[in-house]
Amino acid sequence: MKFNVSDFKKEVFGAAAIIMSFSAALYAAVPAIEAAEFSKVEYVDTQHSFAQNTQYETNKNSNDNFEVNYKAVMEEGSPLPDKGIISMEEAAKIGVKDLIRIFNFDAKGKTVNMWYCPVGETCVSAEWMGNIDIDKNITYYFTVDAVTGKISATCRDITLNKNVNKGFDESLPNNCEEYKELAKKTIKQYNILPNDIKSIEYEGQGYVNDNPDIQIKAMDIDGNETQLSFSRDDKRLLQVCYDNWVKDAYILEEKMLNDDFSSDTEAEIAEYDILFDEEKGEFYVKEK
Repeated sequence: MKFNVSDFKKEVFGAAAIIMSFSAALYAAVPAIEAAEFSKVEYVDTQHSFAQNTQYETNKNSNDNFEVNYKAVMEEGSPLPDKGIISMEEAAKIGVKDLIRIFNFDAKGKTVNMWYCPVGETCVSAEWMGNIDIDKNITYYFTVDAVTGKISATCRDITLNKNVNKGFDESLPNNCEEYKELAKKTIKQYNILPNDIKSIEYEGQGYVNDNPDIQIKAMDIDGNETQLSFSRDDKRLLQVCYDNWVKDAYILEEKMLNDDFSSDTEAEIAEYDILFDEEKGEFYVKEK
């Protein structure tokens, strides 16, 4: 698979984009000189034995230790990693670990396609992104903070291969108690928030491929937040976005809104000339 960072960011940040625009898209430009550095893909066979502890305390009901064999791959075209960040192998281990923890994912023999996203227009924080294509119907992916090593988002896309209503459900914004309860159970089961839930609310809805989804956001008593996505068809968990992801989404939202405002303002100014009438001694505006 050819890794496309634009598509990947639209998947991982799709829920955040709903806050700004239902169809918001994020794009990253990769300089050709950097792409050339990775014209030869490197494969790293990896075996890890690690505990289930990820973002917060481990789920007490889970298996604490296990071994997994997988292949970590740096994708062609990935920007060069900056200094002072965790390695690709370490990021892959963190991401795979959470995929197993959340989705009971079987990583044995799988290839993890890795991409580095430096701080810029697309990434608020330096990130490692990884995705694993199982078949044409399911893809697993994750993002990891490249500096702190914290998991940011653990996700999967599931194609249903059936005709379902993907349209906007007008009843959900004010009537999604079933999904809120599902989110509460998920947060508790996987220890996604470290403290008791203070608030939980509808965040948005959309779809990926043919699978309609809904986003639920929750906050604990200390202000830690998470955003979960569930299929509106079969209610399966699709995304877990952790506190650092939510905080970055706020920054990204503000940046995009400011950029849109600046662009609109410049466009308005560009449509007119401000001229000075020497006879009248005053300025006037003339449309171009």
